[in-house]
Amino acid sequence: PARRGSHRHTLASPSSAAASHGGDGYAVLQDFASGRGARTGNGSRPLPTQLKVTKRGQGLAKLERVVLMMYSAQKIWRKWRALRERRIEACNPIHFSLKDGKQASHGSILFEKHGVREPSPYVRLSVDSDMNKVYGMVKSIWGVRSARVLISLTGGAQDLNLKQHVHEVINLGLVRAAQQTDAWIVSGGTDTGVMKLVGEAVRDYQADVPCFGVATWGMVHGRDQLSPNEAGEERFYRKVGANGPTGASLQPNHSHFLLVDTGEKGDWGHEIEFRMRFEQEACRRMKIPMVVVVIGGGPNTLQTIQQAVDQRVPVVLISDSGGVPATVAHYIKSREVVVDARGERGIKIPPDVAADSAKLRSWREDITRRLDAIVRRDETPFEAEGQAPKGGGRVLTAFSTRAGSEEHSALDR
Repeated sequence: PARRGSHRHTLASPSSAAASHGGDGYAVLQDFASGRGARTGNGSRPLPTQLKVTKRGQGLAKLERVVLMMYSAQKIWRKWRALRERRIEACNPIHFSLKDGKQASHGSILFEKHGVREPSPYVRLSVDSDMNKVYGMVKSIWGVRSARVLISLTGGAQDLNLKQHVHEVINLGLVRAAQQTDAWIVSGGTDTGVMKLVGEAVRDYQADVPCFGVATWGMVHGRDQLSPNEAGEERFYRKVGANGPTGASLQPNHSHFLLVDTGEKGDWGHEIEFRMRFEQEACRRMKIPMVVVVIGGGPNTLQTIQQAVDQRVPVVLISDSGGVPATVAHYIKSREVVVDARGERGIKIPPDVAADSAKLRSWREDITRRLDAIVRRDETPFEAEGQAPKGGGRVLTAFSTRAGSEEHSALDR
């Protein structure tokens, strides 16, 4: 029996419990199973049982489960945040290195010209850099917004002699399209040719468009103003020397610069493969399409077109810009190679080739072979995922800036 005034109970022995039920042990088990519990010998109070669960007990158990779930979620979130911070830190340009093992220079460029945009982030990096980290740097360290399309602009690296109507269409139409589609623009980044054209168009239109310049480090005039810079400082950049075959200054209206170091003496076109990998990685990560726009250009531009066609990337040839677009557009129609000493109606003949008939013949044969490979690849049906895309799989489109022309109408369609 329980003590007087106490809430504690003493559990009766099995024999006494059985005695209170007339010696029927089965009746005792029935009482426990029903939650009534056995009674003390004098039958005054019920004995406690572990099978009886109160509403308060259920609430506490539910609260305990919620607390455990919150604690587990917090641990997972902390681990995810730590992992994300480690990945972002791995994309910091301070961890990039050149081919000779030296740390990559990086920082921001403050251009001399008045009226250009804010200082442009830049990095000098190896041609074989991990593209996953390069893209991570652009997004996480530089904080560039995502895009809905990537416009890769290529063509003449030297001064373009464009007609006025061609210049106006490109100057306004291209940049306006980029603005309206939240695009990234990628070009060669130097202050000459098609790169200068797009940079000035961005400035004149005051477009809020990320404009990347991917240039070969060895071809950048005044590069000693940017390197060494392992501390990531802001550097003042002044144009040095005249633009020409040996190099050019950086275009001041580009917003970001990837300066590709091959470890060797620079030359035009050494950045093409790196640039293509960067564009493909950006499109893959953002799940967006890409279009290549070709304005003028020489043999190196043919390489860019060939790579784009192999990857089934749409290519728009501005045929009345001269150079490669005019030659390719004409070859698609007639299978004839058009070349031009001035580069206005077709690919410009190099001066050292024009003076030697044997070299000229060999050069034409090489151009013809490359054009034939491009057009044949474009005409080959695309069989990815078992079906050809709309339009028969062709990705080359010739476009004339003259309104009402056949090529202009084809692009509209």
